[in-house]
Order: sequence, then structure tokens, then C-alpha cells
Amino acid sequence: MASNNSDNNSLMKIAIFSSFYPFRGGIAQFSSRLFRALQSTAEVKAFTFRNQYPKLLFPGKTQMVEDGDAVEDVKADRILDGLNAFTYTNGVRKIKKFQPEVLIVNHWMSFFGWLNRSLAKAAGKHTKKVLLVHNLFPHEKRFFDKWMINKFIGQYDGYVVMSEKISEEIKQFIPEAKILQLEHPWYDHFGTLKDQEEARIELGLDKNKKTLLFFGLIRNYKGLDLLIDAFELLGEDYQLVIAVKYMVTKMSL
Repeated sequence: MASNNSDNNSLMKIAIFSSFYPFRGGIAQFSSRLFRALQSTAEVKAFTFRNQYPKLLFPGKTQMVEDGDAVEDVKADRILDGLNAFTYTNGVRKIKKFQPEVLIVNHWMSFFGWLNRSLAKAAGKHTKKVLLVHNLFPHEKRFFDKWMINKFIGQYDGYVVMSEKISEEIKQFIPEAKILQLEHPWYDHFGTLKDQEEARIELGLDKNKKTLLFFGLIRNYKGLDLLIDAFELLGEDYQLVIAVKYMVTKMSL
């Protein structure tokens, strides 16, 4: 494939495969911000799932965006079904048609091992392949994780990580891996910050107490039970807010 930067006026073509709108969650939010950042200096095209993964791996109410969710509507091309390997060939063909000079694949769950491998192998030798690793191993580990990671980890030219821990995990598989470690970006798409005193009044919080906040999905690995146990050891000048989409609980000693 000839380079698309043959003249100084053309922009580098970058394809991103990840979870994007209309899927919800932190990966979709991260990918939208990445898309917008790269869009200022390159021609970027977003690709995502038609169907992501089974409910067994996402025990929340829904994988899809609902009213009130703060997810930017990036127009991603929904090309394949994460549950159906027979859709990979046609999906990858659509990425190749775009002829990207760089393919960025987001990885956060070993369940997508064969998909990650298929994307890298089909991209071709003229496309630089970058794996953006949110988690090399999933938070809730399964017996097949290491086997799956071995199937795709060596197919990429470079890796982007956001912690030293993940960098070291990659080196266990590929000691000579080219790794770029960056800080996790700020999310700035949740609206205007409220004044702290005004927010405390609205939530019915004691303005004189120090406030601890837990927010997001409640999953075993997040350690909410440990937080509650630890909170009970604090003095009476602390209060705890547990905030999830369908529940807000206030605790005070």
C-alpha cells in the first residue's frame, strides 16, 4: 500500500478499533476523547462492534447508552460482532478499505484475543499496528486469559499503556516490546462543575464533614466491601457517598 503522506498537504490516516458510542462505559468515553484529539492532526476513522460481548461479561443493566449518559456521539462504523468470528473477515475488509497508515486497537479484556489477532494480521505489513492496553489481564481473571493473550500480543508493532504495572506485564510476554507509557487523560465531558457548597446542599450532605465518594459500577473487584469496612474505622467527622446510576446511598458515622 502506498503511503498516503506522499505530499505535504495530506494527513496521516489512522483507524481506531474500540468500543464507541452507542456502547456505554469508560472505554467508549476514553475512545471518543482519543478520536477527537487525533482528529485535529490526522484523518481518523472509528470502527466498533455491532454486538460487543455476552451479558455474562457485563452484568449491568445494559451495554448501551441510555438517556443522561455522558458519552460523546462519535460516528463509528459498526463492522463486526464480538460474539461471531464469521463476521471478522468482512469487518476487517472495511478497515483495509480505509487504507490506514496506523491502526490503533484498544485492549481491555482477553475475551477479544482472537479479534485482536485477526485485526493485526489482516491489517498488512504496511500498516503500523498499535495496541492501546487499558488492562492486559481483565480485572476478573479467568483460566484462559494467559493463553488468549499469547495468541495476539506479538502481532503488534508497539504498545501504549497508562501504568508501569501493565508495561511490566507486557514485557513478561515480549521483553523487547516498544512501549510508550502515558498518563490517563482527564475526562472533561461531564458538564460544568458545581460549587462544592451548592452540591453538598443539593445532596443533603453535612457541610462540616469530610466526604468520601465511591461511584461507578459495583463489581466484586472494586472493593466496595473493603471501603465500607474501612469507613467504620474512621471518626465521626467523615461521611461516605456511594453513587451509582440507579442508587445513591449516604452513610455517616
